Amino acid sequence: MRIEFYKKGEKMFNGKECNKDNLIVKEYFFELQKPVDKLRVENATQLLGYKRIKEIFYFHKFGKDNVGIKAQDDKVTFLSLKRFEIQSKLDKSEQHILVGSYILPEYYKTGETLPNGTIVTQDNKILRWINLRYSDNVEGMHENFENAIGYYDGEDYYDGYDDGPGAYGYSSWDEMALYEAFEGDPSNYWNVD
Repeated sequence: MRIEFYKKGEKMFNGKECNKDNLIVKEYFFELQKPVDKLRVENATQLLGYKRIKEIFYFHKFGKDNVGIKAQDDKVTFLSLKRFEIQSKLDKSEQHILVGSYILPEYYKTGETLPNGTIVTQDNKILRWINLRYSDNVEGMHENFENAIGYYDGEDYYDGYDDGPGAYGYSSWDEMALYEAFEGDPSNYWNVD
């Protein structure tokens, strides 16, 4: 990896002037040792076990708001809503767009120490961190959700999201509203007095 830093006096991305040399990253570049195709084959065993998120639900327990994140293998990761907002960088009203993205929870192992000094006595019981891999950028995930590329029907997941107009057979919210308003016959739209 090659990194270029801002120099003192140089104008930065936010319009401010840099006041120290070699502190803030200007650009970075990755130079691969081999072509990507070869690296994919050689490192296939190094892939992380991310699972697709198929459902996000909320509940109140132990005096706080919590989140359950169900993955494609039906395993659920539980954490506080506040922590999930921090880690996902999305507030509760936007988190629905993460359905279809990927999660890889990390748990403490036996013998490790928690931040409060407690020693962990069982593997994979206490959540350390969740790794999220977005299916797209935030704007793209909003668009995908609104257009409902696919849906989850309660049993199977169809490469998209479990809500939105696609779940009802429409290509957009506008089309759905038009059909619903004119009882399935959009030609009535042009004949309204």
